[in-house]
Amino acid sequence: MPDPEASIVTDQIRYGLANHDLWAHLVQMSRGSSEALRSPLWSMTFAEFRQRAQYPDGDRGLSGAQAFRHFVETDVLDQVGAQLVFAGDVEQASAGAPAWNKVLLVRYPNPGALVRTLTHPDIVKRHSHKQAGVRASTVLVGSIRDHAALRYPTPAKATKPDPAVISLVLWQHGEPEAIESHLQRTKGIAARFEGRAYGWFETDGALIHNHDPWDEIFIGQFPSAEHYLALQDHPVWADSIRLLSKASKRYVELLIRPTLNTLVVST
Repeated sequence: MPDPEASIVTDQIRYGLANHDLWAHLVQMSRGSSEALRSPLWSMTFAEFRQRAQYPDGDRGLSGAQAFRHFVETDVLDQVGAQLVFAGDVEQASAGAPAWNKVLLVRYPNPGALVRTLTHPDIVKRHSHKQAGVRASTVLVGSIRDHAALRYPTPAKATKPDPAVISLVLWQHGEPEAIESHLQRTKGIAARFEGRAYGWFETDGALIHNHDPWDEIFIGQFPSAEHYLALQDHPVWADSIRLLSKASKRYVELLIRPTLNTLVVST
């Protein structure tokens, strides 16, 4: 088994706070043998870049984004059977949202694959690039939420960069069933603007955070930013979003331009 003490979670992280209890739970799960413990697990990384990467030995002439790319450019995911299924640049964010620049979504076949990734020597070695390039980061761990109204994302063959835009909503529970109420109030409206559901996730917690807990994430796609903005102006939709925001302890929405998208669109 990988050494849980030799991982980026136990490093002296500059860009957030490590959730050691969640890490210990994941390590324990990775050692289990039941079918449930072999179920897929998802991680979602949100990163705010520094303008210039800050290495201990000084300026290496890299932006924060360039340094972060050095961290993620590795074949470790392939080695453990995991897959990067979504990456995108944040183009717009609602009021109160963290200043994230990048979003990554990884599907792991089981908790052990995630533990092996974060303890892999190449990842640990490359972590210095994330430390240098990222000002703040949140890494959520969770699973697909079961709901009969949606079909959920599964890995697919790589595609060219998607010209569409992604709406990604994060919220912290106030009223846990608020999202279902929103979906009932607005049934069919998003489809008028060619909106499609990509996925609905519930989190087990934030492995790395900046005091920003989130319980659920909802991802949708629109053909363009214009389609998305037109939906926001629909009176029923706008009113329902206000109600959903009030029913949540915290609610933010990101508009993302995908650079990689191998999620299967729901129909």
